[in-house]
Amino acid sequence: MFAVGETVQVWDWIFVGCGDEDDKLGSHGATGVIARPSSANDIHRGNRLGKRAADCFQVAIPNKGLVHVHTEWLRKFNCETNKD
Repeated sequence: MFAVGETVQVWDWIFVGCGDEDDKLGSHGATGVIARPSSANDIHRGNRLGKRAADCFQVAIPNKGLVHVHTEWLRKFNCETNKD
């Protein structure tokens, strides 16, 4: 799947399909580095992640800091293939 130190891109594939700006992830298109897998005790928007952490990673995104992102919204980043 994803490994610590790997470069990834936050990719909102639903937004890409429908183009509705109101539903777009705030970090859509941003690149970052996988810092670590999220843990159940991590806090996101004031609440523990709990079971939701199972498929999430903490991603270091420039100018946004450390962000928890579900694997559904991540894709491996490659300068040659990620030109969307």
